[in-house]
Amino acid sequence: MPKSPLLVVGLILGTAISAHAEQSAPKQISRTENIDGSASYNLSYALPTQWEAKVGADFSCVGDNPYVPGMQEAGGGAAWARLKLPSSLLPLWEKGALDARVDPLARERTLATTFGRAVPLAHGVTLKIENSYGVTQSAAPGAASGESVSSGGAVSLVLPTETTFSAGTTLASGATSTATLSAAQKLFGGVEFNAAVSGGDDGSLDRRFGASFKRQF
Repeated sequence: MPKSPLLVVGLILGTAISAHAEQSAPKQISRTENIDGSASYNLSYALPTQWEAKVGADFSCVGDNPYVPGMQEAGGGAAWARLKLPSSLLPLWEKGALDARVDPLARERTLATTFGRAVPLAHGVTLKIENSYGVTQSAAPGAASGESVSSGGAVSLVLPTETTFSAGTTLASGATSTATLSAAQKLFGGVEFNAAVSGGDDGSLDRRFGASFKRQF
């Protein structure tokens, strides 16, 4: 297996894009810089299909700030594809999507569905509801199981000040459920502050605080 995540992801993404390159579909690249010095990149490519569809790749680079706790231990990369479902097929939801993701380094493949709905409330506040279901196949050495099923749900309040408060739960087969409370505040110029607290049935508790800067080109 190639050692470079960029090479692996590039090969997979290049194969997916080459079949549609003659269509000159729009491309988008974004970079997110984190307070610990790490960075993540997202490349997406819109396909010329009847339904909205994209292929792309995500990859990350490790941080170099030893004074920030929770710094990433390793970089990685994955290729993905997303197909958005038309609202006519979703009588109870406003939006839905099918997602496929391949992580060559972790030797994982995931197929998932996501359904969401936004409900406007008073004074410019929006309530968002989202459910997700997924199946992951893993061939990593030492993996507990070759296949796992996961489900999750989240409720978010989005304020006019671009502040978002969210509460959600996730449950994976063979694992404890996890509940998460989070808050995010968008500022000028693509800067965002976020905080999250997660707890599991086993009594574990994880706290995360951070800031990021996102730009597109």
